[in-house]
Amino acid sequence: VGVAGGAPMWFDLTSRYGEDFYLPRVKWLPDSTLVIQIQNRGQTEVELVRLFPADGSHKSIMVEKSSPRAWVNLHNMFTPLKKSDQFIWASERTGMQHLYLYNYDGTLERALTEGDWMVEDIKAVDEAAGVVYFVGTKDGWLERHLYAAPLAGGGVRRITR
Repeated sequence: VGVAGGAPMWFDLTSRYGEDFYLPRVKWLPDSTLVIQIQNRGQTEVELVRLFPADGSHKSIMVEKSSPRAWVNLHNMFTPLKKSDQFIWASERTGMQHLYLYNYDGTLERALTEGDWMVEDIKAVDEAAGVVYFVGTKDGWLERHLYAAPLAGGGVRRITR
């Protein structure tokens, strides 16, 4: 329903998984479109779909898949960038959860973090400085620290002591 009122806009989300799916996350973007996460019943796939309420269309951005014996862990780290047509996405595709920079057409620009450790949460993105701040376990599994990674790629630096 638009700000001025009117009829609701309905979207058919059944094309990939039929009628048996989860809709675990919804995020409004600055341009008044939405990105939703649709997870299959077996929890082995998550599809990112962009919805365009102005005309009722939608477009699949990407599908994250796990191995048949595992599931895709849901997270809240889908982070749209305001000054570009890109977003940050977290994935466990390497066995460890790391951050990746994507374009909305689904192409991967680059990995922002990598290694034998986990990113646990995105805390902020400073687009002017080109940096994402996150909590992770880079310096040991028993420690959680705040780190910064450049959006243009490069080394991760620890912020907290």
